Amino acid sequence: MGKIKLEQVPVGIKLMPGTKKLSVTAGTKLYSGPAYCDAVSRASRGEKLLITGRSIKNCRWAPAVLGLKEPENKFERGLTPHLEALEAVCAFPLGCEKKDFQPDLVIFRERPALIKELFEELGKGRLDGAYARQLDKSALAAIDRNSPGARAGAVNTFNRLLCTLKEYRWFRRSSELALKSPAACYLFDKISTLFLVDMSVCRNSTVIPALEGRGNCSYFCSGGIFWGGNDPAYMTAGLPYEMFCCLQDRLFLTWTC
Repeated sequence: MGKIKLEQVPVGIKLMPGTKKLSVTAGTKLYSGPAYCDAVSRASRGEKLLITGRSIKNCRWAPAVLGLKEPENKFERGLTPHLEALEAVCAFPLGCEKKDFQPDLVIFRERPALIKELFEELGKGRLDGAYARQLDKSALAAIDRNSPGARAGAVNTFNRLLCTLKEYRWFRRSSELALKSPAACYLFDKISTLFLVDMSVCRNSTVIPALEGRGNCSYFCSGGIFWGGNDPAYMTAGLPYEMFCCLQDRLFLTWTC
C-alpha cells in the first residue's frame, strides 16, 4: 500500500488551560493578526505561534469558541460547541516540537480527495453522530458520497467568489468594518449555519475534535478564505494527536524543521 503524500505541513495544536503555566518551545512568538485560521496558515509555513484572546484582532468567532475569552453578548453566547477557560493555544508545524511538548490535536489543510483518503484510513476514529450530518460543522457525510450534494456545491461556489472578491481593497475594508459589529456577526453567523459553513478551522477542526475525541473535516468558512488565505479547492481537518500517530506510518512527510 502506497504512502499518502501531503501537500501542506500539518499543524500541531496545544491547548493551554488557564490553570497551567504557559511554557512553550524555543522560537515561539506571540501571534498578533486577524484570525485563528491565519495563525494556523502561518504555522503550516513554519512559524511557532502562541495565540491568546487578545492576539486575534478581527475575527469575533474564534476567541469565544476556543475558550480564550468569556462570552460577552448574545452572539458569543450562541457559539456552540465551545471550549472553556483556555489561557492560550499554541500552533506550530508538526515535527518541530520537543518530546515533552506534544500537541493535543493536528490540523490538516488538503484537497478533498486526500482528506477522504485520510479518513478512510482512520476508520472508526472519525466523527459520527449529529455533527457528522451538519454541513456547517462537518463535511464527513459530504465526502462519503460520490457527489457532495447541492449545498456543498453552493459552499464551494460562494468560497470561490469570496476568494476573488477579497483581492479588492474596497471589499476587504467594507467587510472588516461590517464585522466589527456583534449584531452583524450574529446575523452572518445565522446565515452561515443555514446556508454556508461556519468556524471551519477554530470550531470544526479544533473544538469538535477536542471535545469528541474523534477526527472531523470541514469545507472552509468565509473567515478561513478571507482571513486564513486558504484555497477554496482545499478542506480542513482536525484529529486528536493519538489518532494522527496511528496514521503517521502511512504519511509521506517531506519537510524538515
